[in-house]
Amino acid sequence: MKDTMKFVITLLLVTLISAFVLSFLYSKVQDKIEAQKKAAENDAINFVLDDPAEIEKFEEDGLKYWKGTDKKGVFSGYAVLCEAPGFSSTIKIIAGCNEDGRIIKIKIIDQAETPGLGANMEVVQTNKYIWDFITGKKREAVSPIPFFQEQFFGKSYGELRVVKEPPKEGSGEIETLTGATISSQAAVDAIKAGIGKLLEREGSK
Repeated sequence: MKDTMKFVITLLLVTLISAFVLSFLYSKVQDKIEAQKKAAENDAINFVLDDPAEIEKFEEDGLKYWKGTDKKGVFSGYAVLCEAPGFSSTIKIIAGCNEDGRIIKIKIIDQAETPGLGANMEVVQTNKYIWDFITGKKREAVSPIPFFQEQFFGKSYGELRVVKEPPKEGSGEIETLTGATISSQAAVDAIKAGIGKLLEREGSK
């Protein structure tokens, strides 16, 4: 009986200590994760607004957005947090736009879509191959911005739509990611909804 009680007490103490240690470690890791998310968000805001001199934050009724101004205090653009459910995760995007809803740039800040499919929305295209290193062949530099995201730059948010073929020049067409139509549509839906709510809030729609 005594041995049983000792075992139960020992097991209880080990469980309590383990729970405390895990809770402590989780709080430390969670703080770092939140700090990284905040840094990524700030980087995205500056990117989509082309590094404004000043940024003012607004958050109400589920809408989170920012106003950028230049060194003279002149309005330079909006940045808005856009979210929509994708195929296997919530896709979060910071979209920059001007007063009439024309997109400046976008930056995806969080997604967990299928690797090799929907997750390709964050993949940068490359034109370098192993054979090039052997032959010494030089190729033109490609954009460091993921192709899927770069498609949105300069387009009017209200004209965005997903297509399966290369988009027509000057249109609002966005070429879908291969095998990831749901993820591609989710990104478009998120941006259209986010910018739409922003402009309605600001009275520009």
